[in-house]
Amino acid sequence: MPSINNYVTVLRLHKQRFYCRNCHSSFMAHTPIMHTHCSIADVTKKMIRQWCLDDVSEKEIAQQINISPSSVDRCINSISAHHVRFSQPLPHHICFDEFRSIGSRMSFICIDGDSHQLLELLPDRLIKTIKHFFNGFDLNNRKQVTSVVMDLNANYGRIIHGLFPNAKIVIDRFHLVQMLGRSLDDTRVKVAQQLPTKSRERHILKSQWKLLKKPVDKLDETHRKYRYRLHEYLSDFEVIDICLGTSPKLNHDWLAYQAFLTAMQNRNEHDFEVCLRQYDSAGTAMDKTVKTFKKNLRDIKHSLETKLSNGPLEGTNRRIKQIKHTACGYRNLNHYFNRIWLEVAHR
Repeated sequence: MPSINNYVTVLRLHKQRFYCRNCHSSFMAHTPIMHTHCSIADVTKKMIRQWCLDDVSEKEIAQQINISPSSVDRCINSISAHHVRFSQPLPHHICFDEFRSIGSRMSFICIDGDSHQLLELLPDRLIKTIKHFFNGFDLNNRKQVTSVVMDLNANYGRIIHGLFPNAKIVIDRFHLVQMLGRSLDDTRVKVAQQLPTKSRERHILKSQWKLLKKPVDKLDETHRKYRYRLHEYLSDFEVIDICLGTSPKLNHDWLAYQAFLTAMQNRNEHDFEVCLRQYDSAGTAMDKTVKTFKKNLRDIKHSLETKLSNGPLEGTNRRIKQIKHTACGYRNLNHYFNRIWLEVAHR
């Protein structure tokens, strides 16, 4: 039983057995407090479910309710029994992604793009596993899906139109900006490594890297700020001029980065295509990024037309990682998924 005023409460039930003289059979008295062949009250199990909605470890739950951690483990597995209902309608917008579950294994996750409700967790991200799951839904049901938001994972793009005939692929804009930023960082690091160790330009490239990624319309041209490690008062544009003056390749990549960033912020498809056509190869990591953009241009246009993104899914992944961090890791994948369904889906 749950504790009362921080005192451990134990209810002792004496079983009473009855004998029927007509049918010559025996039976035992029942109580609504707990199920048959069980020593934990139903009220305690409800408290376990309530505790599981918060970010609390199973050991802490066991200490608060005065039962063993293994009993909490069994209750979670019995309470959070998830069953897929293939008869339920699919949402119009679905978000795809993956997360690290057990060890180095990557598991698949998808949510509703409108309500942000968790749809399904799959033990891996293999194509055959994803196709096997969604093929369980009726074709007319799958035709109702109009868009699928995902990152630049090429494997997902191969099966989207086969599973959802009327769906269009939407590339998450965050991953596009992330690719541009990583390409710019790659060029900046290579340029910095070629400069003398104690040079002023190298210190600026290492310490003021955030200004290179800042949108050009948010850079301050007039006010000067004290730059730590440089011991100078410089404006944002003065720092940018010093950085770009170290290498023509860095200047080339920064201009391309700002052009693509401005086009995506303004949701302007024409400007984005113009940036792709006018881009000149410079032998840097930005060349590979632009090549990827050209390959996925149609899906990138869809992302500029809609407000859908994988932001809610990334937030769900953050909560899933926190569950794993609080428990110091999981060894049983099914038990990990059961805890996710309790804490994330039923909240």
